[in-house]
Amino acid sequence: SAIHHPPAPLSANETPWTAALSSPGSLRSHTETALEFSAPLSDLTIDLRDLSLETIQMMVDTLVQRVQAIETATGTQIKLEQQHAVEPTLASTPIQETIATVSDALHLSHYSMPSRAIHDAQEIGRFTQMGMIFVPSQAGVSHAEDEYTSPEQCAQGSNVLLHTFLQLDTLLDRPVAQT
Repeated sequence: SAIHHPPAPLSANETPWTAALSSPGSLRSHTETALEFSAPLSDLTIDLRDLSLETIQMMVDTLVQRVQAIETATGTQIKLEQQHAVEPTLASTPIQETIATVSDALHLSHYSMPSRAIHDAQEIGRFTQMGMIFVPSQAGVSHAEDEYTSPEQCAQGSNVLLHTFLQLDTLLDRPVAQT
């Protein structure tokens, strides 16, 4: 079973990357019965994301130090295993600016935010310009069973996407195929 906790506000001595270390992606216990208190084996997945490779490496180093301290303090054997590493991809400034211009023209509020998520757009951004449009979910809940975005906000996001494509079609210099 996965554990979902929305991000908590940062304390005075936390930075976004230290907060990320305390927000695991999922925890699965391997037990014989549901009543067993301490599992003989547990899997904990921690997903570390940032727009900077240096920050990601700093998070990994901090995680390793914390895990070693927990092992020493508790006598627990902990095995760290990297499953994959993905280099961050930044969105295209002209595309981001076009999304903002279209949102303004449609009288929709907006703000720019970095996406640390691993999307198809991240891979596409390695060989062409990309940008992403996010629509708000109720109570800020995302990627969870109780995520909800109203039909009106979905329609607004679709309108932003349509008009962004139309605007980019006139802005971006692209070769015309010869037949």
